Amino acid sequence: RIEIPAGVTALPAEALYCCTALVEASLPDGLASIGDYAFAGCTKMEHLSIASTVVDFNVSSNNGYNFLNGTALKDVYFDASLTPYVDGTHVYGYKSGSTYNVGADYKEYRNADNLRIFQFNPQPTEQTEKLTFTFGPNTTCVPGRMFVWNYNLDTIICLSQPYFGNYCIQGCDYLKRVELRSQEAPVAGSTKLSSVSTAPVPTNVTLVIPGNKDESDYDGIEPWKTLIENYGWTIETSTEW
Repeated sequence: RIEIPAGVTALPAEALYCCTALVEASLPDGLASIGDYAFAGCTKMEHLSIASTVVDFNVSSNNGYNFLNGTALKDVYFDASLTPYVDGTHVYGYKSGSTYNVGADYKEYRNADNLRIFQFNPQPTEQTEKLTFTFGPNTTCVPGRMFVWNYNLDTIICLSQPYFGNYCIQGCDYLKRVELRSQEAPVAGSTKLSSVSTAPVPTNVTLVIPGNKDESDYDGIEPWKTLIENYGWTIETSTEW
């Protein structure tokens, strides 16, 4: 286990690259930036918490997925508050003014904003761990393609109502459960997980909403309706939260 000390504001590229004995990393409040390949190759790392102060993932548009590639994560708490880039009804990722040129070049902006930090590459053939991924109350955006081909993704827990970017769960064939624990309504203008009809998305997933709500009066269900109507997702309620 490693604990990054308080006062550190940036974790450089390849900071813990191929640290094969690392099981857990504790990142301090105040950490604002995490570099490319920071935890890549940490094959035994099971637990990771990313605080709300992280606003920048210094990754290239081509290699961003290598941030965590090759890890054995079982649970992640992700409370980062990323600013979504929205074009009409599409959310392509997150806005990182210090990392990318986000000017008039629309194509460059779109490509850079596909933050694939929990993508598996190459595409796996089977599930090797069951990953529970929790978005904290400060998370405002789930970037496009964030989990592409992540076969280990088993459960998503949302303590907020963030934007969900295009194709963010594409190829997550082993996703079984999404828990929407927030009582708040989705952020105005949030994407309805657009374009899922043209991408391979998980089927027969259980969508869990607060026990004091039902489908008709819970606004949080709105972004997920396409999956409920077309991909066999079912709704349950829970009073455990």
